[in-house]
Amino acid sequence: AATVAAGYPAEVHDPVESLLESEGFVPAFFNSLLMIIVTELGDKTFFIAAVLAMRHSRQAVWLGAVGALALMTVLSAAMGFAL
Repeated sequence: AATVAAGYPAEVHDPVESLLESEGFVPAFFNSLLMIIVTELGDKTFFIAAVLAMRHSRQAVWLGAVGALALMTVLSAAMGFAL
């Protein structure tokens, strides 16, 4: 292996970085998932669901939130397909 003057390897491979930089389904999936988590965590829908869960049944709020997400996903996919 090639080394630099200080005795460290010339290239140090970070497995996470190499996974995120490579091409294919898995890196694209994880990049998309990470981006969604980062951008949607502070979304006002999250806070509204938390407030509703304090006042109403958690199961009813969860079912409503998941149902709304499913509906929006289907509508978005249909609009994307149509365009």
